[in-house]
Amino acid sequence: MTPDGGWTLPIDLFGGYGLFNDNLEVAIGKKPSRWLNMCHDCVVKFLTMFPLIGEAVGEGNHPNNIHLDNWTRTDEKDGTLDKPCCQWAWCWKELDDGEYETYYGTADGGWKLVRRSSDSKDVEQIKLEHD
Repeated sequence: MTPDGGWTLPIDLFGGYGLFNDNLEVAIGKKPSRWLNMCHDCVVKFLTMFPLIGEAVGEGNHPNNIHLDNWTRTDEKDGTLDKPCCQWAWCWKELDDGEYETYYGTADGGWKLVRRSSDSKDVEQIKLEHD
């Protein structure tokens, strides 16, 4: 079973040397791999302990609170009313004019606007052009 908002990693294919891996049978699919399943909260702890990996993962990687059973949004049209589950979450907000805004979670537990549906550029690019 794949965890929602978590990671599933084939541990038999980690490592190698000179682009060679000793687990050729696993790599070509003749032998099943063993898997490491990490829940959402464990991934957050892992990325917090290893911040450079967290930076490499980037922002906005999964919908907010996808890992919770039977979770529903406070408002179906505004995901920003719910606190982000982690800084790698994303949500959207439907505006009155039919447009949508996309938000990414932040390390301080808030949301930051990254894109509006009618814009071809993200918010940071637009700000740079207007400064």
